[in-house]
Amino acid sequence: MKKSAYLKAFVAEAGELLQSLNDSLISLEKEPEDLKYIEEIFRAAHSLKGMAATMEYRNMAGLTHQMESVLDLVRQRQRPVTEELVEIVFECLDALAEMMDAVSAGRTDDEAGGLIDKLARFGNAPAGQPSISSPRSKLYKVTVTLAKNCVLKSVRAYMVVKRLNHIGRIHKANPSLEDIEDEKFDRRFELELSSSISAEKVKIDVEGIGEVDSAEVVEITVPDGAEVKANAKHLISATESHTVRINIVHLDNLVNLVGELVILRSRLEKISAGPENVELDEVVQDLRHLTGDLQYEVMRTRMVPVGNIFSRFPRMVRDTAKELGKKVDLELGGSDIELDRTVLDEIGDPIVHLLRNAVGHGIEVPAERVAAGKPEFGVIKLCASREKDAVIIEISDDGSGLDPEKLKQKAVDMGLISPEQAKNLRDEEIFSLICRPGFTTAGVAGTLSGRGVGMDAAKGKVEALGGVLTISSEVGRGTKFTLELPLTLAIIQALMVSAAGRTYALPMGNVVEVSAVGGQEVKQVKDEQVMVVHDKIVPLVWLAETMGLAGDRRRRMSDCQVAIIRRGQEMRGLVVEELLGRSEIVVKPLEKFFGSQPGIGGVTILGDGRLALVIDVRTLN
Repeated sequence: MKKSAYLKAFVAEAGELLQSLNDSLISLEKEPEDLKYIEEIFRAAHSLKGMAATMEYRNMAGLTHQMESVLDLVRQRQRPVTEELVEIVFECLDALAEMMDAVSAGRTDDEAGGLIDKLARFGNAPAGQPSISSPRSKLYKVTVTLAKNCVLKSVRAYMVVKRLNHIGRIHKANPSLEDIEDEKFDRRFELELSSSISAEKVKIDVEGIGEVDSAEVVEITVPDGAEVKANAKHLISATESHTVRINIVHLDNLVNLVGELVILRSRLEKISAGPENVELDEVVQDLRHLTGDLQYEVMRTRMVPVGNIFSRFPRMVRDTAKELGKKVDLELGGSDIELDRTVLDEIGDPIVHLLRNAVGHGIEVPAERVAAGKPEFGVIKLCASREKDAVIIEISDDGSGLDPEKLKQKAVDMGLISPEQAKNLRDEEIFSLICRPGFTTAGVAGTLSGRGVGMDAAKGKVEALGGVLTISSEVGRGTKFTLELPLTLAIIQALMVSAAGRTYALPMGNVVEVSAVGGQEVKQVKDEQVMVVHDKIVPLVWLAETMGLAGDRRRRMSDCQVAIIRRGQEMRGLVVEELLGRSEIVVKPLEKFFGSQPGIGGVTILGDGRLALVIDVRTLN
């Protein structure tokens, strides 16, 4: 078999199965008596084994087979779920992940004889590499009779189908699975099942489901050499997902083409604004609706649930807590909230660092928590929510919190701020000190913290995406990091402004408010002009001067407009000549041609064909 033709699909599907195995194993560790997690692990391991065997990755298939054998003993209640078992299976999953990396890079999957022997000893099975072939399947007719008082017959029938799909393969159903789903049966239905386990075990598994009165399992004789062919669905149709995999390059190209279409639409709208032409106006109006719908659908294809990255973190938090001798529960929320794939790809590392910080710096060791009147287990929450055109991700803990006085003193000792500056800092400004380059509260650098590079990098990554990182904390109660991120980076809403006769685009995500101000509201503080906005002093930045154009500060402020922009936890007043209104723009990168320019985040094409620079608030001086 030519492996290269199927390698990408194998790597993608195997990666999903490994993630599922990790998730289910973490759940099983918390609830060792709940066998539904064992069934989930068993099924995923069985699928991975079959895929690896088909691709002729014998070492991967062999390790998965031995792991499956041990899990089957647990499923049959012949072995308990112990800490030792969980650790061994986690070791297997790590080894399988390394094998996946190897085959993805074109290398062979390494042997895992040591782990296979560990599993064999744990399961009291003969040591050594097992055969990757499964025991010969038998064909059974399973007749299920539900209890007389069963109310939701289709639900109980679905549970039976799901349980049997965990231990084998369903080939026929009488009545059909569709009729069973629609409750078009009395109390009894029949299923044809192929499985390698015994008839008695099948009977025990089915009768263990609630409101099942009885299960009769009879082996069907299959002629020698004959193959059992499936001719029925594996699961009831209500559980199926209709999806298709496509190369992400094609998706990005499609988004780019839609962006070009949006630009052409803007040019047509500009043309139709000229002399009155009813027919042209109608065409442009129809085009606006069609391109809007097309843009929405295409952008939806780029949106993926944040759960795609959230699912990676429970294992990481678990391992970090064990390494530090802490007990931590990670609670996830809002995993179905969707975010642009390009944003999601970039935000993983900052979340990893914030979670590791929460475990390493926030959550106390069990003895300290008990002494403080807290439960032994610390709680870290990772939640996502939607707010207008942004996604809010919060990482919070119930740990020791940040002490403002200690942070200020540390910053003064490190020379980051002066004692005078420290006296006038607000709490949010004090907490933001931990994002300064080189700042650390750890006495000794370790594998998890102490080098003062993580928070700075995390904040920089968030702001590079056009997002904002804010921090709140209370001593003894915990800390919360809030990431506000744009839904997408490709097509954004922008405030169009002019300065020195040129047009610029200011991303709406950075704009707090706009206003026309009079000269009496502007004050001079040392060498800086400031204005008071809602009792806050906001420094002013003249856009024309920042862009290297001929600025004229003698121009009366009453003739100017000010856009109050947010940069991290700071506010700035961006002085412009005129506010030209809100517009939807397509951002084109400039780095390829001009490199990174402070204050400039890209370029967009206006409706009249002219170019307008997109302001990067993060690097605006």
